[in-house]
Amino acid sequence: MIENKYKKKTNKLLLATLILFPFLTNSIILEPSFPAPDEHELLSEKDLKNGYITVNKDGTYTFHVGKFKGIINNPKSKEFKDIPIIKGE
Repeated sequence: MIENKYKKKTNKLLLATLILFPFLTNSIILEPSFPAPDEHELLSEKDLKNGYITVNKDGTYTFHVGKFKGIINNPKSKEFKDIPIIKGE
């Protein structure tokens, strides 16, 4: 055994995989996908002035502008301070 010289050979496929692995893992980037915002979700300050807030029977508040309705958590916030609050619905 001492007289024979053994050469250790690494499998070429394994060697290529080890070299390419760092490059391949950095080339794949996973990004989250979000749906585009609906045009009706974006309201201007002028739209806010034309709306009103209703107090529902269960104590929640709904903001109305034209055909748009949305539930709001705090009608006393600075965004809604000049908007009239109406009971009912």
